[in-house]
Parts: sequence; C-alpha cells; structure tokens
Amino acid sequence: MRIVRARQISQVFFFLLFLWFCVVASVGEAWWQLRGWPVNWLLQLDPLVALGTILTTRTLYAGLLWALATVVLTILLGRFFCSWVCPFGTLHHFVGYLGSRGKTLAEKAARNQYHRAQSIKYVLLIFLLGAAVGELLAHLTDPLGLFPGQSRPDWVLFILALLVLVFLSLRKLSAKKTNLAYWILAGTAVWILLVFFLSGHSLVGASLQTGLLDPIPLMHRSVNLVILPLVDGATHKLAVTQRFAVGAWFIGAVFLAAVLLNLRAPRFYCRFVCPLGALFGVLSRYALWRVGKNQSECSQCARCEGACEGACEPSAKIRISECVLCMNCLDTCREDLMGYRTTPSELGEVVSPDLSRRGFVMSLLSGVAVVPLARLGGTLGSNWSPTLIRPPGALTEEDFLKRCIKCGQCMRICPTNI
Repeated sequence: MRIVRARQISQVFFFLLFLWFCVVASVGEAWWQLRGWPVNWLLQLDPLVALGTILTTRTLYAGLLWALATVVLTILLGRFFCSWVCPFGTLHHFVGYLGSRGKTLAEKAARNQYHRAQSIKYVLLIFLLGAAVGELLAHLTDPLGLFPGQSRPDWVLFILALLVLVFLSLRKLSAKKTNLAYWILAGTAVWILLVFFLSGHSLVGASLQTGLLDPIPLMHRSVNLVILPLVDGATHKLAVTQRFAVGAWFIGAVFLAAVLLNLRAPRFYCRFVCPLGALFGVLSRYALWRVGKNQSECSQCARCEGACEGACEPSAKIRISECVLCMNCLDTCREDLMGYRTTPSELGEVVSPDLSRRGFVMSLLSGVAVVPLARLGGTLGSNWSPTLIRPPGALTEEDFLKRCIKCGQCMRICPTNI
C-alpha cells in the first residue's frame, strides 16, 4: 500500500470518529446518545490542552496523560498528528486539494513556497501560553516563603534590585560576553521586582485562552455550536430541542473563513495560524524519523514542491518544523530521491522555527501582560458577567476560567439549551 493511501485512510477514520463523538454528545434515549462514548478523547490527545491546563492550574489531570503519547510519537516520528489525525487539518487538506485542481505544476509550486509569515503561528503559541502563565507567575512571586509576615519586599530591597539591573544593563552594553552568574543575578533582580509589584495582586492570575485557536477545541466548538444545530433544525433527530447559541454566527464566520482560505493557499490555517502545529513544529526538531533527500543530485522538477502541504521546501534544505508528514513528496518523486528515515537530508535541514529571540521575548511578554490589562477593564474578573450560566457543579468562576478550553461540549449536551 502506498504511504499516501495509508495517510488518507487514517485521515478519513479520525475525521469520521471526530464527527461521531460530536453527534453522540447529546441527550436522548437512542442507543447512540450519551452512552459512555469517549467524546473527549481527541481533546485529551491534544498536548496544547494539557500544557495550557498545567500552566493555569499547575495540575496534570489523568485524562490528559494521553497527550504525553502524542508528544512521544511526535519526537519519534515528527508532525504526524497534523496530517494523520487532526480532523481540522483533514478538512483543510481536502479544501486545499479542491483549490489546487486544474492548476499547473508551476502554479502549485508557487502556492506552496515557504513564507516568513509562517512564523506567526509560533508568535501566537507563545502569546497564548504567556497568557496562561499568570497563575504560575503569581505563585512564583508569592513572598510568604522569602518575606514572611510581609505583603511585599522592603523598599530597600526593591531599590537594591533596581540598581543591580541598571548596573547589569550598563555592563551588558560594554561587555561582549556574559556568563552564567550574570544571568542568575539579573533573573534574581527581576524576580524581586515582580514580587514587589505582583504579589497578592488580584489582577495577576491565569486565563486559559489556547482553545480560541487550538484546532481541536476550535473544530469541536464550530461543529457543536454551528454545524450540528443546523442539522438539528433540518432533521430534529440529533437533539431533543433545537439548539441556539449566542455568538454562533461569529463562530461560524471564523470557521468558514479558516476553511475558505485554503483556496488561497493549501492548509492556510495550519501554516500561518495554528498554535498546536507550532508546538508540534518545536517538538519535531528533535524527531528521530524525518523526511529528506537520499541523494544530493536532483533534476529540480518541482513535483515535490507542488504537492507539499506544509510549504517546507522539500527540494532544498527542508524545514523540519514545517513538515506535516503528508508524504506527498515521497509519492510524487519520480527519481525516488525522497525518503523517510533517521538520517538527515543530503541537502541539509532547517530544524529551528523561523522566530528570532526578540520575537520570542516580545510574544511572551505580550501574553503575560494581556491578562492584567484585560482585568483592568473587568472582563476577566470573577463573575464578570452575571448573565452567564455555568454548567451544574462547575467550579468557581476563577477556577472555571483556568480550565475552560471553549470546546462547546457543555453547550451541546445541555438538554434545556440555556
């Protein structure tokens, strides 16, 4: 069996499995309705869900241990999840295929050229994780252990830390190299300043926002709150009542835009936006198995470029972090130069994501700052909107927001549609 055929079978299987889990998450007396189906299994496979929850709650829940299997397989095989499992990726793949039909090889290759804007997804990943570290930051800046009996460190210590940072900054300007002691001292000074400003402050805390762009919760949300309610209205068989959701039009518009952009560039969302793909891209740099050329001689026919789903430049120095393991290059190469193996590509590899150190720092700081800034407006505080109704037995508003990934499962299953 061709490896591309095996990938297609896997894509169809997991896509149908995802739809089945969405359909059965409904209340009723039919044999298929809410009968112990593992409807959250694909969410549990998502390492971004697990990582975000760990950052906001400092807890790894048992169900999310499935994500460790995904991480291990990614380190062994590369970004297999994107092209073999992810239902959102499968949908993008199919629509992108429709958009490429009838185009010449040169046009397909042009659509699949790597673009520096593909680094945006790494910026979004760092930003979203930065927004989730507020609880961890508040915990680390808890002064009770270092400054017992005080709400914050003494002003003398604050001024001393500030002077240390000024001195280190001046030294950095004059010195070409910095040693480990320099960074330890600088980190300690910054930590003391954070303790002074943030300890016990109600603005500091966690806000789990990864589900906004994470493809698995996004796909769940779109199907649960938009697509299935449309089917409910036509068939009256999937739910006991017609489903309505405030903001469903916006969710549907975002979903439709993400899908239609594949007509512009195949896997547009996967290449430019997907934070889960960015996380897999970071992990795949350590992958044991990877796609690459067996020989340096190549006719440069560009067939692999025309078929590439990740825009990872397989005909040149392949970008490992962008390769989604679609295996199209192996299938289309007439000279049988492309392979999937444990040795690097003969033409070399680009293993690191295209993101500068400055971009990383700015993205992280922006994510950390966005939660306190939002809470200044009262939009992320406890019970900030009294009109909201949480599921029965839900945690307090603060703890609820630390765990909610916005998948829409609770809204889908609610028998009264409130």
